[in-house]
Amino acid sequence: MKPEHTRRFVGGVSALLGLWWTWRVVYSPIRRIWSEEFETRDIVFLLTLDPLMATPGILGVVFGVRLFRKMSESSLKWVVGVFAIFFAFLLSSLMPGAFPDLLPESLQRSVFLFVASLVAIVAYLFAVRFLLRHFTQEDRSLRTLLSRVVLILMAWQVWQLLSEIFEVYSPIKDGYTHIREEPWGILGLVVPIAVAYGSYRIVATKLTKAQPGAAGQPATRLLSK
Repeated sequence: MKPEHTRRFVGGVSALLGLWWTWRVVYSPIRRIWSEEFETRDIVFLLTLDPLMATPGILGVVFGVRLFRKMSESSLKWVVGVFAIFFAFLLSSLMPGAFPDLLPESLQRSVFLFVASLVAIVAYLFAVRFLLRHFTQEDRSLRTLLSRVVLILMAWQVWQLLSEIFEVYSPIKDGYTHIREEPWGILGLVVPIAVAYGSYRIVATKLTKAQPGAAGQPATRLLSK
């Protein structure tokens, strides 16, 4: 397939998938609002969690249309990133069937999502490099294709996973059901934040050195957007 046709195909599929995802997320609570099963929590869900869950779909539509109209590395990265997000959610939802009762349920969800996200990021990098080579005949290293958005998402995953580990395994204070013994309570708050932010800064600094013309420029400004 010619690069022009491939670009439009990828952009069109992204826009359609984004529309489908957005509709699936928004339709259910709206239908409940107009039915006899309506509850106050449906309004809360529609105004808070629903927009957050619909974000990948909206991004898929916006950047899919942009990529369909014109080649842009930024649009391509966002489109492939949306596909990677869908893939990560799908993979993490399938993992419990292959590894049942491996860990406590809440921790298991975090572990599976973390692993699925790592797999999705690797797939994202190879897909972006392949498509850029196909569209522009430009060969890029994988390190130069990582963006701040990807690093922030993985830092958030690290924070969530470590927080869940402390939540599950920290000893409970005598006479309570949820209050942790000290210093586990404060460690469960500080350690996940410190590790997540520290890992983000270390990786961001190393990636900056891989960027062309990186000398003397701040790390966060050089990472590809």
